[in-house]
Amino acid sequence: MNNFFGTDRPYHVALMKAISDGIIKDEHATTISTMLYFRDSATGRCNPSVRKIAEIKSRSESTIKRHIKTLKNAGFIKYIKGGIIDKKHETNRYVFT
Repeated sequence: MNNFFGTDRPYHVALMKAISDGIIKDEHATTISTMLYFRDSATGRCNPSVRKIAEIKSRSESTIKRHIKTLKNAGFIKYIKGGIIDKKHETNRYVFT
């Protein structure tokens, strides 16, 4: 794979480089690590709520939203908004890029 989380470049190496380059801060790396905890390895699906991430990290939801925005802008994640799809409620989810 040719992405931050591929087998040829583990995500932690990419995160450490982004931190050392000043692209993200340590706290952003811990947020994405928390998010990865919820990633289903079989499907790749990752959809923890902001509330759950905030609870685990003992941070406010607004702080986690800022972290997610920073990670998105840095190219580490994509955010896919949920909603009603085929009469079924779909949750928001994250894709690691």
